[in-house]
Amino acid sequence: MRYFTPANVKVRKSHRFGGLLETADNRTLYVRELGGDGADSPLRGARGSQSTGMRIGLTGCVADCDATWRPFLAADDDEPSGYWSIYDRADGKKQWAYFGYALYIYVDEPAGKTYGHMTYDDIDDFELLPDNRSRDLLRLR
Repeated sequence: MRYFTPANVKVRKSHRFGGLLETADNRTLYVRELGGDGADSPLRGARGSQSTGMRIGLTGCVADCDATWRPFLAADDDEPSGYWSIYDRADGKKQWAYFGYALYIYVDEPAGKTYGHMTYDDIDDFELLPDNRSRDLLRLR
């Protein structure tokens, strides 16, 4: 069985996370998360609920945020499926979301590197098992 991913998304194997979602040109995908106390917190191995991601929607990156965090855009003819959804942006463009969380690319991050950030962290849906194998929702290539 293989789960849907957009054509320009792949899974990069990671010793730490088991796998990370990234673009076809090797740019790590990031999401916005809010901590339980209302403050921003990093998204590490345990992501919040899908309803939280949908509640945050595109409001997680406003004002000057787009200068540092480029929205991961969907093409006009892209269709959502499974855990993947699409938000309509105010500028008329479409933005991919995974598990309800809008996806972004960190502008200053070189392709193939993953830095993480205090507010954003890489999207990982891969829980490591005790023997360090990954339990993933996406089939690793």
